[in-house]
Amino acid sequence: MGTKIKLPKSDEQGKPYVSYSQLSKFRENRSDYFKNYFFGERFEGNAYTEFGTTVGEALENNDFKGFNTKEKKFLETIPRLDEFERKIELDFGDYYVVGYIDSNDSKCRKLIDYKTGDLGKVSKYDSDVYDQIQIYALAIEQETGTLPKEGSVILVERTGNAFKGEKLRLGTEYVEIPQDFSKEALDKVKSDIVKTVEDISDYWKAYRLLTKT
Repeated sequence: MGTKIKLPKSDEQGKPYVSYSQLSKFRENRSDYFKNYFFGERFEGNAYTEFGTTVGEALENNDFKGFNTKEKKFLETIPRLDEFERKIELDFGDYYVVGYIDSNDSKCRKLIDYKTGDLGKVSKYDSDVYDQIQIYALAIEQETGTLPKEGSVILVERTGNAFKGEKLRLGTEYVEIPQDFSKEALDKVKSDIVKTVEDISDYWKAYRLLTKT
């Protein structure tokens, strides 16, 4: 279908881009990806995504209202760095990957991404399938010329089952999961992005051709 990348989203200059969430959704559930990015169906969050957003904003703003005393004390123990929501762009020439780092130090030597969930899900963020922090690290290296020294996912314990009508609450522990910034790991991340974006582009071009009026 041609070598030029075409994607559902492009910036004001017409350059295509994808976010990490787009890459992740395409890899995990193509049907949902097509619904959201091809057909324009709005992504509907749920109690779990809303809770994660609330926790992330509380850490960013150092504002813990809405949490009980025990939860507030717990939030105060979670590591936070100098800057929040730093925008990154990892350029691949014909397109780029855009994202926002949850927290980083002033020199971008350390990166943190916050997640909430069951602490039994550590393996999800300790595998080569999860590459969000590596993408951020590559973007920082591209921007500054220096690769961050370390990065980690901080998995914050969450309790309750929203599907059973239970209120979601913070637990009492968090786990810091180091991410692999080795050359081998980062080369794999770049290769995986290229393959995923090429697949998205091929589907998008076919979709546009079929729906062209």
